[in-house]
Amino acid sequence: MDRMRIPVIILWLVCVSSFLFESGSAIATYGQLAFWGLVVVHAVECLIYLPTLQRAKGPLLGHLFNTFIFGYFHFLEVRSALAETAPEGE
Repeated sequence: MDRMRIPVIILWLVCVSSFLFESGSAIATYGQLAFWGLVVVHAVECLIYLPTLQRAKGPLLGHLFNTFIFGYFHFLEVRSALAETAPEGE
């Protein structure tokens, strides 16, 4: 799943860099709109996936941070790790 992290990081960097452009330009407007869209969507993902993240090994804050940045891709990793450690019959 690491191959998906690089494009997500690039997307975040592009969106954050839009705050450096002159206000009112198309790049600033659409980039900032995409940034706030990412913030809202990933915050909702953190809330939705919270029960699964709480069951995962490791610090919850780390899982929440990774979910906020990488979203569903981190959740897939956590879910896969939980499936591997689950006893038979669950």
